[in-house]
Amino acid sequence: MLALSFRRVSVLNRLLSGPFFLKNGHERRFLHGTREPFKVLFFGRDEFSCSVLEVLHKAPRDIIQGIWVITTLDQRVGRRGRSLSVAPLKLLSQEINLPTSFVPNETSELASWSPPHPFDQPSPSHLLLTASFGRAIPTSILDLFKPSQRLNIHPSLIPEFRGAAPMERTIEAGLTETGVSVIQMEDIKGGFDVGDVWGQRPVTISPTATFQSIQPILAKEGAELLIQVLRDMLAGEAVSTPQDPALATTARLIRPRHCHVDWSTWDAPKVERLHRAFSCRRPLYSALPTSPPTILQLHSISLPSPDTPLHKRLTSPGDAIFSPEDRAIVARCANNTDVHVRLLQRGNRGSLVAKEWWNGMRPEWLKDGVLKLIRLEEE
Repeated sequence: MLALSFRRVSVLNRLLSGPFFLKNGHERRFLHGTREPFKVLFFGRDEFSCSVLEVLHKAPRDIIQGIWVITTLDQRVGRRGRSLSVAPLKLLSQEINLPTSFVPNETSELASWSPPHPFDQPSPSHLLLTASFGRAIPTSILDLFKPSQRLNIHPSLIPEFRGAAPMERTIEAGLTETGVSVIQMEDIKGGFDVGDVWGQRPVTISPTATFQSIQPILAKEGAELLIQVLRDMLAGEAVSTPQDPALATTARLIRPRHCHVDWSTWDAPKVERLHRAFSCRRPLYSALPTSPPTILQLHSISLPSPDTPLHKRLTSPGDAIFSPEDRAIVARCANNTDVHVRLLQRGNRGSLVAKEWWNGMRPEWLKDGVLKLIRLEEE
């Protein structure tokens, strides 16, 4: 009896001596015996990363004792490298005086890159965190952290919308509820965003939400959720759950071809949703019936009010006219629906409001006063 009691005490002491997992069905419980606040190595780049960092920087010091930011180097972009692309996260981290290091721009060089000291050596208090970093973390870096202490803030209710563009694909799908997840990072060989879920929080979004409007909301919710997960880890109360692969969907990266309007298959609500989802990064576009065809970017897209009658002069998808009453180009879409476009840009020229753009229309582009917008050959 004494031996049995002693064994139970020994097991309990082992449980409380350091971070590891207890399995309970499909759940895993994290126990942390040291209670030392986390030192965070934070990988990110864009505005989403910035919104996350702003919250974490103000986190209680008994949860996060310090943050070291990792982001990308400045890059020359555009024609002949005339523009300099600077990571927004770099500017923010320097503004709030956080230590900052940079990863190589070449993906092939990232595998041999070493994180700054002290993160180049394992430690029970070290936490690897990513938020919209946009690149896979190499195994050599993941291995420096305990599996439960390499986390990603993902703006969807995982396993829904795994991948590079969850916010854009949420709006594209017309959803009014999304969320944020804190997930464990695994080796990329197993796939993107497949790790255990340490926390989730649903978030309701407006039916007219744009990428720009939901990005800061989801970033803030994700950062606050992470702080709660870390608090639970330090208290030995955090629980993770493996994902169900059968429920997984993919949020594909937005490519130019995804923004090429197909007037014959996209109805007006879809065109308007994709504008709200994609236009911050890539505008929707069509083409003019020139020789060769000229790209026409479509900005400021909206739906007509429900009581607006269809324009009788528009008889097939891709037909377009200028409507003085609406101060917009009205374009016919699939299923006998119309959209309004109030700002357009032809080729490399500057953008123009609808009336000014229509005034520059060439007669040979029109048939009975109607313009036919066309779709380019498959790209």
